[in-house]
Amino acid sequence: MKQTILLLLSLIITMSACAKSSFADQSLQRGITASNAQKMSWRKVSRFMPDSFYSTKEAQEIADRVIYYQQASGGWAKNINYHLALSPEQMSHLKSTLKGATIDNESTTQEMKFLAKVYKWKHTKRWREAFLHGVEYLLDAQ
Repeated sequence: MKQTILLLLSLIITMSACAKSSFADQSLQRGITASNAQKMSWRKVSRFMPDSFYSTKEAQEIADRVIYYQQASGGWAKNINYHLALSPEQMSHLKSTLKGATIDNESTTQEMKFLAKVYKWKHTKRWREAFLHGVEYLLDAQ
């Protein structure tokens, strides 16, 4: 039963992440390019970049950082700017200060949607596994 629910949730989240943006979202995309991603908020990078951005090496590096910060529970803490390149020391320090996973302010689901968008372009096992671990976190939270 849990496997069936996991599969259904995975499909729903993946489809919503990879669906075309609404008209309102498309207007937000104007002027947004990969070259200015470092100047944006994580929310904008994860939600409003042009679809082709998620196929780039930069997006793949961000996906790996998203996985790095995933909690053992499967969820993510809030207020992490995954798109900003930090040194390994800075990343390690930030990870040590995290206070646990949450679904507050779209944490966890936002990371999962980003992983789904990147996975759409390059099927990488670690992104899929992190996504599914996130689904398990959401199910366990119920």
